Amino acid sequence: MKLLTFVFLLLGGALMAQTAADSADLEFKKPMQDFGDLYQQDSVRLEYVFANTGKAGLILSGVYSTCGCTIPSWPKDTILPGQEASIWVTFRSEEKIGRQNKAITIYSNAKGKARRILLTGNVLPGKKK
Repeated sequence: MKLLTFVFLLLGGALMAQTAADSADLEFKKPMQDFGDLYQQDSVRLEYVFANTGKAGLILSGVYSTCGCTIPSWPKDTILPGQEASIWVTFRSEEKIGRQNKAITIYSNAKGKARRILLTGNVLPGKKK
């Protein structure tokens, strides 16, 4: 009985190791972007290109920002190994002024923890001249 238990534990560990090695992974080309100067009431849309560098299909289960002024959109389909896709982030500057730093958190089936991309820039008072 002890031998049987040992075999099951050994087999379970081997399967877990194989799963981690065969998992999806994501890598961003540019995980931080600076939109420069923007006037109040304007908005900017930035593209964050990423690739699935793992060996399994990548599924993004959620992409969330820390502020209602930062709105992400992401692909809902599976991203195959080696394939690229994009997360688009719209920043609306209403009621903002000065330096802005926003984090967007990506949850997926990729190995490791949740990933973050960053958006930064400066909101100037008034309107574009």
